[in-house]
Amino acid sequence: MRKCVFCGRESTTKDHLPTKNLHKGLNITNLITVPSCRECNSGISKDEEFFRNVINLSTYGSSENAKFIFENSIARSIRERPRLGSYMHSKMIPLEGVFTKNGDIIEEAVGFVTDKRDNERISTILDKHIKGLFYFNFNIIMPNTFMLTHFPFEKAAEHMQDEISKFQWVNQHEGVFTYGFNYVPDNLQSIWCLVFYDKPISISFVMDHKVGEVS
Repeated sequence: MRKCVFCGRESTTKDHLPTKNLHKGLNITNLITVPSCRECNSGISKDEEFFRNVINLSTYGSSENAKFIFENSIARSIRERPRLGSYMHSKMIPLEGVFTKNGDIIEEAVGFVTDKRDNERISTILDKHIKGLFYFNFNIIMPNTFMLTHFPFEKAAEHMQDEISKFQWVNQHEGVFTYGFNYVPDNLQSIWCLVFYDKPISISFVMDHKVGEVS
């Protein structure tokens, strides 16, 4: 019986990496797929949408692919759901701006302020990507003794230049999704970097909390 790489239950479908809403309408082939149960595949779709919106806002000004996703998916969602537009607009930092709360596009880029709940939702999607990539690269489901910790790339990179320089990089989809990683062969503890629309987003640590424990 194949197991879901995210929860360990029976796999009944496949999930894609990166999530489909990050490249809907783009000419993307050779998608990574991993075994998944239906609940893990579709049960966090609202969090996936939120993650897409946050990533898109931070990359809109520098990526034609991000601009395409905004204009063809996000702007329509905002117009159809005014509360979504108002919420996202309230979170924007006026660095340069991207859209009004009604979904009208302006030619600038923004930052995005997140609170605790927002960060939890972002971590949920980062967890999903890292667990999927762990399985794809090592051909095993991440053990339940492993813990994931995520940091914004800019904050972590200040102290990790040597480690990042040793990463193996995989340009999975040009201009959409790239990832880098390094790992300890003996136990698969690892460090990952996810890059969306050519912008590094996060540094993620995968650590076995039982390593080093004294019996």
